[in-house]
Amino acid sequence: MNKEIIILGETIINLYKKNKEALVEKLILKLKKNGQTHFLKQVLAYLKEKDLENQGLIKGVLKIAFGENDIDFIKEKIEKKLNKKIVLEKIKIDENLILGGLFLSKNYKIDFSYKNILNKIFNQTWKI
Repeated sequence: MNKEIIILGETIINLYKKNKEALVEKLILKLKKNGQTHFLKQVLAYLKEKDLENQGLIKGVLKIAFGENDIDFIKEKIEKKLNKKIVLEKIKIDENLILGGLFLSKNYKIDFSYKNILNKIFNQTWKI
């Protein structure tokens, strides 16, 4: 997100906190009038992300090697490791991971794939 979106999003949040919804409506109408409606979609995405953050939730993508049978188990283990609840935005199948999976979010990367474990073993073994 660029600075303009963050500033606009924080401005809307602050105006709502001060019960100035009329100013928010005027701001939105001004953006529409100036043909800058593309900002509104990005601001809405920022506000949704901020809301999840305030609720203590982490939004992310889960890549798994195969099968979607163990999603709940995997989600539970990731939540336990992060000590926060997660919201899975997407679940992708990635055969390159060999086994296991990968959780990616804005601030976290948890790689629990067999490929990652093998890479760590071989990189540590051959260092002298």
